[in-house]
Amino acid sequence: MRIFKTLVFVFFLLFPCVVASGQQVVNVTVAGNTNTDGHFIISASGITGGSELKLGVTRDAIKKIYRLGLFSDVDIDTTLVPAGVDVTIRVKEFPVVASVKYTGNKKISDKKLEEETKVVEGEIASSQRILLWKKRILDAYQDKSYLLAEVTDRQIPLEDEQIKLEFLIDEGKRVRIKQITILGNEHFPDNKVEGSMKNREKTWYRSASFSEEEFEEDLYRIVEFYRKRGYADCRVTEHEITYDDAKEWMYITITMDEGKRFRVGNISLEGNEVFGTDLLKRALKYKTGDIYDSEKMEKSLMEMYSIFGEGGYIYASIIPDETVRSDTIIDVHYKVTENNPAHVRKIDIEGNMKTREKVIRREIRILPGDIFKRSLLVKSQRAVFNLGFFEDVLIDSRPSNEEGDIDLIFKVTEKMAGQIGMGVAYSQVDQLTGYLTLSLPNLMGRGESSYIKLERGGRKTNVQVGYTEPWLFDTPLTVGADLFYVTRIRDGYDEKRIGGAVTASRSIPWPEYTRGYWMYRLEDVEYIVDTTSSQAFLDWEGKRRASTTRLTLVRDTRDSFFNATIGTRNMISGEFAGGYLGGQVRYQKYEAESRWYHPLVWKNVIMFRARGGYVGSYQEVEAVPISERFFVGGVGDWGVRGYGDWGRDIGPKSGLNPMGGKIALVLNAEYKIPLTKGVYWLFFADAGNVWEGLREVEFDSRDDMKKSAGFGVRIEIPMMGIMGFDFGYGFDKRYPGWEPHFQIGTAF
Repeated sequence: MRIFKTLVFVFFLLFPCVVASGQQVVNVTVAGNTNTDGHFIISASGITGGSELKLGVTRDAIKKIYRLGLFSDVDIDTTLVPAGVDVTIRVKEFPVVASVKYTGNKKISDKKLEEETKVVEGEIASSQRILLWKKRILDAYQDKSYLLAEVTDRQIPLEDEQIKLEFLIDEGKRVRIKQITILGNEHFPDNKVEGSMKNREKTWYRSASFSEEEFEEDLYRIVEFYRKRGYADCRVTEHEITYDDAKEWMYITITMDEGKRFRVGNISLEGNEVFGTDLLKRALKYKTGDIYDSEKMEKSLMEMYSIFGEGGYIYASIIPDETVRSDTIIDVHYKVTENNPAHVRKIDIEGNMKTREKVIRREIRILPGDIFKRSLLVKSQRAVFNLGFFEDVLIDSRPSNEEGDIDLIFKVTEKMAGQIGMGVAYSQVDQLTGYLTLSLPNLMGRGESSYIKLERGGRKTNVQVGYTEPWLFDTPLTVGADLFYVTRIRDGYDEKRIGGAVTASRSIPWPEYTRGYWMYRLEDVEYIVDTTSSQAFLDWEGKRRASTTRLTLVRDTRDSFFNATIGTRNMISGEFAGGYLGGQVRYQKYEAESRWYHPLVWKNVIMFRARGGYVGSYQEVEAVPISERFFVGGVGDWGVRGYGDWGRDIGPKSGLNPMGGKIALVLNAEYKIPLTKGVYWLFFADAGNVWEGLREVEFDSRDDMKKSAGFGVRIEIPMMGIMGFDFGYGFDKRYPGWEPHFQIGTAF
């Protein structure tokens, strides 16, 4: 009897669908929709007027409408009519967010939570989305170590299926790591193992915040700590996290199995035909008999891939096979599959709205038809970026044919076409100076540049106009011209210069990254000397014409001209005035500089710099112009922070006025720590001095080099350059102490 009743129920349930099946759809209507367009729902269902309503169509239509994510309930009714069947789609919409409110949040602002949740008014508040929003809030609190925070939601209904959505937050207490216990570590103490983790115990200098995401990485870091020291089979067997009764402190226990310590046994390769085994083995960072080191293994693999990549074999496969031969020996065997080398089929450029393609292409070192070389690609990216026209230069690639050739795509993001700068700059030499600059770094997208610079201050007036053509007649010869008018008030004299200069430069094929520069300058130089100054100054009273040329050789391997993190810059120059050039000023000047940049942990950078110079006359009876002598101290090319600018604390004086010297040497060391983009701390140590002649240069006493140390901050300001504050302590001044240095407008 029960079976009979069930069959009757199913029959009457399916009877309308069976009857409607095969009928022609006359009308399709939608019911229950308030915020969603009915035509959109009908279109999504796939049921249209005039179509045949086959068995299963309504079921599929319901699934399609559910997939829209707009409705909590969907049903379809069918009604037989003389011409066929009418279809009614009944929906229940998810509510729409009219407003969002956060309650109970004290440690994280509403604005920050809005950024994290990304909830916007008018958005559909489905149950899945609300769960996602609550998870994002919890993630934000977990990042701040509020691991026990809880979030619930409250929905207040409004008209038209809208709601006020409120997130109720119980922040709980901030949890910090009280203790980390390592079990099973026999060969390394707890503090060594814990030192490999990002989550650390609470100390007076460490907050000990906990990150769940970092903790997962910490377990991996512990294993890698051991694997880099020979324990190839090390593993973390379990871990436990507990809390104190107040749930303010966290206790972490990590249990591990160190395993045995291994050394490297036999090293072999197979499958390599293009590159010999000896060549590939030279790329290895380890050898037979060394303690097993997973980091060296990884670096060795990358070095071998680099060798294949340089030969165009970018599809090469190198699979290391590590076999335990005994309790303490691991043999390493590399299985190499070379595959075919890749050629560059074509190079596309994207994103250059203003810059002409040829300006970019002439900097690209790899050409269509060449075998792909990663080093040439890196050099090309560096050269395009160092044009200074682009905020970013990205390189993408895609396969172009079945042979494995590739297309390269240079994606550039252009900077502003031109810049107008206006403001004030300050240095201890020139004091407060107002300036106006108009810079056009990429004229009409052709790579040419020009500028106008106006400066006016209490001790300086400067007017400059310049133009540069980077590729003269489409050859890699850069030429430029400048006109200038400069007046400066120095200690003991005033200086006025008016003239012009022409320049030329060209890259030199060997060694790489080397460029030669030539300059010729013709100017009238006038010295107006105070009547109270010494005879050494009075001898230069009046106006003279100077005809000067300078030759410079620079090798620059830095990763960026603007904010270097790695590489070197070496420079040597010779400057000559008078003689065969004519003019009334005669001297010769030689300078050399070397800078070395190296990245450290956490994107910190250390820099060392040495700069030396010599200036002299052609004959002993001739004097060197005052302004061409070397003045050491303060900031700039000859900066020694902690001492006054322009030789006020370093070097000889004529009366009270600095005289500078004919020989100069400056040494600088800086440790740079980035804080945010465009802002960084630095700590420095400087030393330097000037001498009148080679016989005076001795390094057998502590006073031969004036030393200082200190700290500073740099802030990059758009269209102004860099604002810097330095505080240096001069150890060898007459009265040792701190000297502040402040400068806006130029890098130093």
